[in-house]
Formats: sequence, structure tokens, C-alpha cells
Amino acid sequence: MLNLKNILIAHDLDHSSDQALRYATDLAETTGATLHVVYGALEDGDPDNVPPEAELPDSVFLEQIKNGSSPLPSGSRVASTIDVEYAVARGLNPAGALVQYADEHAIDLIVTGSHERSTVGRFLRGSVSEKVARAASCPVSIVKPHARA
Repeated sequence: MLNLKNILIAHDLDHSSDQALRYATDLAETTGATLHVVYGALEDGDPDNVPPEAELPDSVFLEQIKNGSSPLPSGSRVASTIDVEYAVARGLNPAGALVQYADEHAIDLIVTGSHERSTVGRFLRGSVSEKVARAASCPVSIVKPHARA
């Protein structure tokens, strides 16, 4: 059996991470782990911060996520049966911020979605998922948007 106490789901408010969120939520329910829903963002004021919500103060941004557009799948029964922590991890790059959060919070597994960009797109923009997988000190699961449940 997996001995997971803390699972980080790197959530970017894009529908491409919905399947990864379901996977992480199911794992947290199965193992009794705490689910850390973490939005990786650039430093405050960085002109490349997208979406605009990332420029909100973290407390306001997290309140909107918790109350308005909760990242947990709608109607999900697991939302009330697992412990969920919400956070914004800020750094010079989102991948680095997520890895730093994982190290500071004793994360046992990082789950992230994949945008399935073309090879050229990955070359030009890079992949946060790939950068996290290379830098993390714990296992990383990259879940494709259309992966089987």
C-alpha cells in the first residue's frame, strides 16, 4: 500500500488539469493523505503573470478558489472526506515555486496535468510539468488531460 501523507496537485485553473485533479483527489481519498491544491505563480508584479487573477493578493485569490470556482470536481463526494490545503506558490518560475513548496511541506507525491503541447511548443515555452519532474525530490505523476480514470 502507498504510504502517502501529503499529495500536491499543481493546479493552473485550466481544464487540462481536471483529470490530474481527479487522480490526485482519488489518491488522497484512498490513502488518507492531505491534498495540497497549489497554484504555481510568478513573483508579484511579474509582467508574464497569467491569468490576471495571479496578480490579486494571495489571500483574495485563494478565497476565490475556495468559495467561487473550487478546483475540486463539481459534485465530488471526496471534497468533504479529505483534508484539503490551498496555497499559492510564488517564485522566479512556477515549477521552481511548486518544488520549493513540496520540499517545505513534506510532500510525498506531486501530481500535475499536461497541456499536451506540440514539440515546438514545449521547446519554445517549456513544460512546467517536465521542469517539476526534473527538479522534485519526490515522485511526480504527470496526467494527460484525456487519461482514463
